[in-house]
Amino acid sequence: MSFGDIKYEILSVILCGVTAGVIFSYLGRGYQVESTIPTSLATVQGSFLAIVISVYLLSSQVTADEFGPFVLEDLNDSVGVQILAPIFTVSILTDLLYVVTANEPLIILPVNLNLSLGIPVLLATICLLSIFPVRRVMNQSADPEYILSTTAEEVSWNSVERQRLENLPNFSDEPQKPERSPLLIIEQILYAAKDRGDEITLRQSIFYMQSAVVSLIDQSGGSIGSTSTIFGYWKRCVEVGLQGEKERISLTGKLHVRLLSALILVDEDELIRERLRELEEIQRTAFDTGYNEPQLLDAHNDLLKKSLTEGEGDKVELILSSLLSVGSSLITEDGDRTDGSSISGESRDLIASCLSNSIAALGLIATHRESDTALLRRTTQNNVKGIQGVLKKLEEKIGNSNSEDGSAQGVKRNILSEVRESLLKSIETIYPIDQTVCQKLVGISIEIAIFQKHSHNQFLTELPDDVVDDDGFQDMIDAIANDAQSGHYIVTLDSCTDVTELEVSKFVVKLKTATKP
Repeated sequence: MSFGDIKYEILSVILCGVTAGVIFSYLGRGYQVESTIPTSLATVQGSFLAIVISVYLLSSQVTADEFGPFVLEDLNDSVGVQILAPIFTVSILTDLLYVVTANEPLIILPVNLNLSLGIPVLLATICLLSIFPVRRVMNQSADPEYILSTTAEEVSWNSVERQRLENLPNFSDEPQKPERSPLLIIEQILYAAKDRGDEITLRQSIFYMQSAVVSLIDQSGGSIGSTSTIFGYWKRCVEVGLQGEKERISLTGKLHVRLLSALILVDEDELIRERLRELEEIQRTAFDTGYNEPQLLDAHNDLLKKSLTEGEGDKVELILSSLLSVGSSLITEDGDRTDGSSISGESRDLIASCLSNSIAALGLIATHRESDTALLRRTTQNNVKGIQGVLKKLEEKIGNSNSEDGSAQGVKRNILSEVRESLLKSIETIYPIDQTVCQKLVGISIEIAIFQKHSHNQFLTELPDDVVDDDGFQDMIDAIANDAQSGHYIVTLDSCTDVTELEVSKFVVKLKTATKP
């Protein structure tokens, strides 16, 4: 809190002081002021000032004991001290001056007022009443949240650079005087709050650390060294954030996504890749803690939209790869058994959401005005490989497709059903834009239809009308049939469906002659 925050209160105090001074000057006309009066006023004001300063120092010392000695470093800059000390000093010296001059008026004005009484009363009133607004300032300056917010506002690359110079390993360089950087101060409060079990201050520390790091990202103009130390501070914040309950994990996740969003414009893929790995860890920890809502995966979609909007298409593949990595890790970490029961219902839904969201992202890329055909095709190719990897790991987890374990096959069928639904929606979106990509997605949909024992008529019914009714659709089916018959068709989901090239060929031949009811 600065002087500007209490300036109206200070003006009110001055007005009250002037009013009291005028009243006493008027009522005290003709009254001889005894020397004991200014002496008493000076004594009272000095006592009040000593008490206020002592209480402030005590509260600052308590805060320093809890969070670190850096709290006392700002004592000289305290707005409360800067306001109180001059006012009380002037008032006390004025009182003493009246005593020394034997009550002779210091100021002679052509008015019938007792200024020897009015001026000391004016100053004493201002001093005593100013304690109330200043007390709020002084109390707040020892509050951890105030320290965190002001420290986050002061962060700059100059402070980061000073710390970098201090840590240079070259012993021949000129030694730099160690100084606390804003990020270090926030980190010290974070760990102090953790040690004391102060959950609110701990979460506030994470909040303001993210605010400080994002501020530095914005100040960088899109150029940050890949070895910058600022992300080390944030990584340690994330580690502390993941050691708490749901509320702390939720806050950490939300802040991390916003930090990642700010980082999209930075030309350092490795920094983004590291932050995405941290996001994966946050999501996995959230799932383990009981956050099983698929909406947690929407963070990747938000980042994808930001990348496309900002024209950062090269970040898209990093984001989708991270999304599929979450699905893969859910399979690996969900128990150690190899039968179907090792995949819980919650994990099954999350894995299906990872795969479905990655497919839906292709439609988003296709329709975005900043995208191009090369980005869509490249992303589709890499995305399909990622989906293959997840499904292969799933197959290894639940057993081969010939297993008689009904629950195992149920998990697989449910996941593939959601994948198929997402494929059909993307086909409808992408078909008018890029039929090469659409042909690949149609081929995968056919493989799932064969695995789920759908007829060719049923498959045709499931396809969007706009696609089936278009003249180019038959050419697409012919191309798939020719590739399958000539041995050039590569089955995408062979590792988890056991669908063969021959089955695809037979299905497509029937599909060529089928009509949609």
